[in-house]
Amino acid sequence: MVLAVSRATETPLGLPALLGIAVVSAAIAKKIVVQPEPGYVEPTNLYIAVGMESGNRKTAVLTRMIRPLVDWERFETERLAPEIKRLSGERKTQEARIEFLRKKAAKAKDKPSPTAEVLELETALRDVPKYPRLWVQDITPEQLAVKMAEQNERIALLSDEGGIFEVLAGRYNKGVPNLDLFLQAHSGSPVRVDRGSRPPVMMQNPALTVGISPQPDVLASLTDKPGFRGRGLLARFLYGLPASLLGSRHLQPTPCPDSTVTAYRHLIERLLKLTPPEHDGAWQPWVLRFSDEAYEAWKDFQRRVEALMLEGAKLYYLKDWASKLPGAAARLAAVFHCVVTSPTQETLINAPTMQRAITLAELLVDHALAVFNLMERDETTDDALKILAWIRRLRQPRFTTRDCFCAHQARLKKVDVIHAPLHLLEQHGYIRLGTSAKVPHRPSEFYEVNPALWEVPD
Repeated sequence: MVLAVSRATETPLGLPALLGIAVVSAAIAKKIVVQPEPGYVEPTNLYIAVGMESGNRKTAVLTRMIRPLVDWERFETERLAPEIKRLSGERKTQEARIEFLRKKAAKAKDKPSPTAEVLELETALRDVPKYPRLWVQDITPEQLAVKMAEQNERIALLSDEGGIFEVLAGRYNKGVPNLDLFLQAHSGSPVRVDRGSRPPVMMQNPALTVGISPQPDVLASLTDKPGFRGRGLLARFLYGLPASLLGSRHLQPTPCPDSTVTAYRHLIERLLKLTPPEHDGAWQPWVLRFSDEAYEAWKDFQRRVEALMLEGAKLYYLKDWASKLPGAAARLAAVFHCVVTSPTQETLINAPTMQRAITLAELLVDHALAVFNLMERDETTDDALKILAWIRRLRQPRFTTRDCFCAHQARLKKVDVIHAPLHLLEQHGYIRLGTSAKVPHRPSEFYEVNPALWEVPD
């Protein structure tokens, strides 16, 4: 399905792949947990953010990947509507009777008040089930908590934009960040929400899945959001930053084969129908464990990630994110396992499935580094990278400052702005300032390009 959607939309594989993983994660969340080793359990809900610029058909990709969820919601709503309407009508009738008796009791003087009947009716009131919801899009944390509580403490937030980050940063809360639910619902920690006159929301084991595709500029701004890095929100996401295909597309998309779409729909429906055992009205999730070979592969990966967090190593400045990567790999292995087989207490995650999860986790390391580098980059660095890309395309041993500015005038606006990024490139050894040359009527400085630049792949 990922390959088919990528071809149909002419988008990089990473976009439908990661959004598809989020959909599968949403289908099994709270039904499945994974136990890498005794005493250590991970839920299977994932937080995924795929950075893609506008115009890359993100909406088309997301629409295809979540179609089974949309269809399932519609089918279940239509199936349950008559029963929900009947129960709602009965409850309204009972509530009207209770209200009538209360008014009657208030007016009573010598007559016995009907409080016993009121108590009996209130005790017999039945809760009306809510229409099923699998996913939401534009929502506040407060409403998200309510929806999750209504939907067995589980839901997915799926969107082709990153507006949720602005909401979490306090757009509707006078600039005060509201991160608690997103922090707790990633690990399944109990949630208690008491806000003013609203009824309290209490969840024992919430499972929130997030699959979003914000623009890279949105990801770059996250480090400025109070608490996002320090409280661990950014460390909970798996990031993708696939290269855009805009400018190199053939514009001859291949439609998704019907057989592939049908098989994908059947897969998601199978996972949605999974119902784990219950105890006292609550799900008791299946616990997936590793085979001996899978455990050894996972443990080796965990040790390698640990070494990468040493001072001076690749992930030293990303320890908050890296420390959660082995757990994320275990979650990915559980997701992949459920794609190929129906989970039970007896089935084990095998070595090939674990290796696929580890391969993806290792691939996502570079994507995470790129995203966090985006967050830390300033405007001068961005300008320097654009100029460096231009130098690579130009493939000339030297260029003038004037030519460089003309090529980037739409971005830099003023000629004085170009000196800072050129100086940065000079500091890093990509170029060096040459002796002033003369052009007709106007002197222009020029830069020589380091010949080693052509030996480095783009």
